[in-house]
Amino acid sequence: MVLEPLKQYRAGEDAERVSRTMLRGLVSFLRHMTIESIDLTERVLVGAQATLEYANTRMGAEPKRQPRPEPSLDAHFEGPGTGSAGDWLPVERGSANFLQPGGAAEGLQEAGSSFTQGLRTAGPFLVRPLLEIQRGAPKEQVLRSVVSGIPMCVLRPALGATAAAATAIRGVRNSVDPSHRREMVRKYRGPG
Repeated sequence: MVLEPLKQYRAGEDAERVSRTMLRGLVSFLRHMTIESIDLTERVLVGAQATLEYANTRMGAEPKRQPRPEPSLDAHFEGPGTGSAGDWLPVERGSANFLQPGGAAEGLQEAGSSFTQGLRTAGPFLVRPLLEIQRGAPKEQVLRSVVSGIPMCVLRPALGATAAAATAIRGVRNSVDPSHRREMVRKYRGPG
């Protein structure tokens, strides 16, 4: 990046050509550094999300809910974050690369849906003690549900925040490097 243009300059070649060569090299270097920094940040966020998912599965089960009618088939095609609060899926190897946002704006939109879903999944743990008080449960049972719900009320929004941040970063990377998005879509689209 530096030595070749200096050799050309010392050889007496056109100074304008040397500066264009150096500028091109500098732009290429900065572009690659940006892409690699974004990629590293995304990997850290996906790792944090996987760790939080593991903690979520180890912490305990969902609070008991009232039976609800099955959602229609159309509910699965409305987009991310539009389903019920119980539709949260764990991070599995490769799933972070499956649905690639088209750009930064789409990544931010999907990030908002992920964060909202993370907040909504904490809702049952907030409401459970209030329902137990309303039903006249003993104070010990209410206290137990409050204490068991506190970690989940922190964990679920944190899970949504890491998913949101990873999706937003993925969208920014796809804006900076559209060829990477095409490659990931081709790689993870599956058979067919």
